[in-house]
Amino acid sequence: LFRVFKDDRDFISNNVFYDSRIELLPKIQHLTNGSLCMVSLKNGTKNLGMIGFCKKEAASQEDIQIFKSIAKNLSLSLQNKRLYSFAVTDTLTGLFNRRFFDLKLSAEIKEGPQKVTSLIALDIDFFKKVNDAFGHAKGDEVLQKCAKLIRENSASGFACRIGGEEFGVVLPDTKKTEAVDI
Repeated sequence: LFRVFKDDRDFISNNVFYDSRIELLPKIQHLTNGSLCMVSLKNGTKNLGMIGFCKKEAASQEDIQIFKSIAKNLSLSLQNKRLYSFAVTDTLTGLFNRRFFDLKLSAEIKEGPQKVTSLIALDIDFFKKVNDAFGHAKGDEVLQKCAKLIRENSASGFACRIGGEEFGVVLPDTKKTEAVDI
């Protein structure tokens, strides 16, 4: 596994029992004449991880091509998930961003009046004074610490940084009395 990751090359062996590159673990010694295929999951040139399969008999070229296709699709899925995460996450606080807040709140509202949803809106009082007195780096620390508190205390909802020192928490399936407790 390390060699595949380090060398950034696919690894294919159609006879794991006699392949000197492989030290068999007791759990897979039953494969004897089997095959092992390891493929890197990539994001362009960046290695995201690996995926592998083993088979009791030799892998055909078709098996390998299908497996490589699965690995490529998995790589694309991982890239898309990462891009989506970047698109909906505030980089400073790690909370969801305004875009996600708007989308989530709209989705909750579209479900109609029978859907119970609460919303918490809050901001940091006198935040400008913190930035003015201590600088923006300290202001960023305050935002990060507040975001952590908001995240920890609203685990059942979606904590978002709406902008500046303003935060919102969308709480699906949460009654007003529960939201007040949160």
